[in-house]
Amino acid sequence: PPNNAAALTALIDHWRPETHTFHLRTGEMTVTLQDIAMITGLPIDGN
Repeated sequence: PPNNAAALTALIDHWRPETHTFHLRTGEMTVTLQDIAMITGLPIDGN
């Protein structure tokens, strides 16, 4: 995948560790296990 340091930096700047969410102009965004599986291509097996 392409390296997009600017996008990563923007997300890090909006991360709120107390709620484990990103606070964006359009609202809050939570990253789920399914999101990580889709991004990395790793299968989810079990809980």
